[in-house]
Amino acid sequence: DDCGKELEERCKNIEAKISEKECENTELRKELKHKESLVAALRASLREKERKFLEELKRRSHRVTILNTELQKQTESAAYLSFQLHAVKQKLVGSRQTSRSSDRPPDRSLPMQFARKSGTEHTLDKGSLKDSVHTRRQSNIEELEPMPDPALFLQPRR
Repeated sequence: DDCGKELEERCKNIEAKISEKECENTELRKELKHKESLVAALRASLREKERKFLEELKRRSHRVTILNTELQKQTESAAYLSFQLHAVKQKLVGSRQTSRSSDRPPDRSLPMQFARKSGTEHTLDKGSLKDSVHTRRQSNIEELEPMPDPALFLQPRR
């Protein structure tokens, strides 16, 4: 019966080990469930942060687009006005040279020519300004008609 007692002893040891392992497994399952819930919470938090980040990115991208458009308009306006200023300076230099060479008054038909053109290439709307600035950049300034003297369009003080 030594053999039976030895087997019984081994069985009890194995059962004790099995019971111990089952307790460990139960604890590990609890820990796993806790970590799974943490992972789920972290994923939800990450999705929320990603959503907010994408919204902010979209908002900033829209703002950058608006600012770039505004900058482009201002750059085109500055180029157009710079060209006009240069043309006025050229006209003033030309009119001084003309008035020195002859005493006759300057040609007054230029404002009418400008008025006819003002509906096309001298307007400041987006499309035509862009085309106008682009054309002027490619053309030589001497080939273009200078802007008329702005004094002709100014109202006298009352």
